[in-house]
Amino acid sequence: MKKGFTVREKVLLAILGVLVIGALYYYVFYIPTIEDTEKYKKDNVAIEDQILAVQIQTGKFNQMEKELEAIKNGETTVSPLPMYDNSRMIMNELNDILGLTMEYEVEFGKIEEDQDSNIVRRNVRIFFKTDSYNVVKSILTQVNYGEYRCVIKDLDISQNSGLYHADVDITYFEYKE
Repeated sequence: MKKGFTVREKVLLAILGVLVIGALYYYVFYIPTIEDTEKYKKDNVAIEDQILAVQIQTGKFNQMEKELEAIKNGETTVSPLPMYDNSRMIMNELNDILGLTMEYEVEFGKIEEDQDSNIVRRNVRIFFKTDSYNVVKSILTQVNYGEYRCVIKDLDISQNSGLYHADVDITYFEYKE
């Protein structure tokens, strides 16, 4: 008792077969390919970020080499580190620089001594308010390139009611005999 399929049943089976093959293709090939493509795009972005970081680092390294060559050739001079307990001079310099602000506050923090190199790091925190971002930028530039060697460690600038508030952590370097 064999019964043959009708035309309608054959068409339905063919449609079902095409759907199964399509679903199989979709889940086995298409979705993994899309996921792999997205993964490779993310990996590519990460690699590009790493390449950019290395290029920036290389540029800074080359700039440092040029500066060292200029110092060796006598084209540029390097100011010596000020002697230990230079806080009054730092305070005078900051007072002159921060005169452009509406109000400011200076806090001298903990002093860190490096016994091996006789270098003292004096931590200073300044808070100030001004009505112009350009004044904030000017103050930070003057501090960074001021008479006394320093590093700006942390910087927070916010704007509230048209005023710019800056909170800056700075480390000044001094030499202790």
